[in-house]
Amino acid sequence: MTAKPLTLKPDSFIGKLKASRQLVYAASGAERTYSFPLPVYGYQTWTNGDPSASTSTEAEAVYVVTGTDTTIRVIALDALMASGKFVTF
Repeated sequence: MTAKPLTLKPDSFIGKLKASRQLVYAASGAERTYSFPLPVYGYQTWTNGDPSASTSTEAEAVYVVTGTDTTIRVIALDALMASGKFVTF
């Protein structure tokens, strides 16, 4: 996890994942003495359910798909970006 962190926004995250398919998330912070990698397998976009807002990217939330081959986790991209970094491998 020594690679330079990627500067991503929801739109660029989706593009980067489609282009490389090799993203890893790592938690960071001054209080952490270790880094735990989460491989990124995909993403989902969720809308607020308002049909008129479904065409607006501002109405969408991006969720990151991670986990194992038997159990997936879906975590909000905003939450991950606030507490760690994405890198390519």
